[in-house]
Amino acid sequence: MKHPFLLALGLLTLIACGSPNPPASKGTKIKASDGGVVGSQQPGDGQLEIDPGGLLADLEVTLDRPETNPEPPAGIEGGFTPLRVQIGNISTRPLPMELPNCKIRLRINLPANVSNSSELMLFKVLDAGQRNWRKLQSFETIENDTGSYLRGCLDGLKDGDLYTIGRFKSTFGFSAGTAEIVEAPSSPTNGQLAPVSNTLFRVQYTAPQVQGLPTPNPVITIDGPSNWHDGVPYQLEYTPSSKVSLLTVPLAPVSGTYKYEFDDGILVHKGEFTLDANALLSRPARISATPSDLANAFNISWLAPKLADPNGQQAEVFLFDQNWNPQTSIPIDQKTGLSPLTLSITDYNPQASYVFCVNAWDKAPLTTPLDQQVNISQACTVLSGQIAGRLLP
Repeated sequence: MKHPFLLALGLLTLIACGSPNPPASKGTKIKASDGGVVGSQQPGDGQLEIDPGGLLADLEVTLDRPETNPEPPAGIEGGFTPLRVQIGNISTRPLPMELPNCKIRLRINLPANVSNSSELMLFKVLDAGQRNWRKLQSFETIENDTGSYLRGCLDGLKDGDLYTIGRFKSTFGFSAGTAEIVEAPSSPTNGQLAPVSNTLFRVQYTAPQVQGLPTPNPVITIDGPSNWHDGVPYQLEYTPSSKVSLLTVPLAPVSGTYKYEFDDGILVHKGEFTLDANALLSRPARISATPSDLANAFNISWLAPKLADPNGQQAEVFLFDQNWNPQTSIPIDQKTGLSPLTLSITDYNPQASYVFCVNAWDKAPLTTPLDQQVNISQACTVLSGQIAGRLLP
């Protein structure tokens, strides 16, 4: 055999290339049968606690910070320590565990100077780029002489899972005003639209944009002066919205101090405001609805109240039937501006009854800051082959 040394060297080379040595691990090896604790790579950040039987297979786990902190979603205060789970290549991923039998817990330590730690919560970052977070279903806040931390129950481990701490920053704005509006008739055949004086409330709620939040209680409790609602707190139904909602209560406004409370399932929002019941806005007058040169359209004109917003009022037209309600019905057409305006009626029926309304306000109700009182007024007229004429001055 020629060149035995070279042949042997080639064989050794093949053996070396075919069986590379695995890279040295920096993670903590956890046996499924024993469990254990994985400390964070940065001392003091936190740790991962795994009970015996919490894993379906042995794992090699690293707990460290991501390169950048995840940006919080709207309504969440972030900036706290984030920790990422990394699983080595010596094991299989465990299956999720049921929360009541939690055997995998993540602890993230809090800075020494953090305030109101009871308001903090643990979140799983589902998509850092989209700011998509989900609140952990089960967690606790621990405060003792050695420091404070949050410890939450994980439903399993997956390579790349990212967790962090945050605090809700939901906001709730509430104020009141006067509402000189009309009341729907008991029957559309009598055509009597009664003028009424109600209390107006403007509401705005901004909820945190995260998953796993409880459903807010859709009720605002309002406690007014002793001669408003007989001194008994009023339960106002409310559908939470980030836009300003205008809600009228069938009670005459009374001057004085009002207190409110709204529980969104996370925070209880409380506050108070004052109402000047004498700051009434007179109703639009001389409402007239006449056929337009355009097909199935009417020109509506009116005389605006003296103290009305100079930028204009709102004109609406509705089908006038037994279901019509001036505060909740959806208009066929609606325009905002100065008198006159043209409103169109889709599928106009000359045998049907239609009601034209003009809404006025002294300040823009949807954009005026909620620490200011806004007053509104309304007047309507009904037109049809059976009912015609201006029914409110």
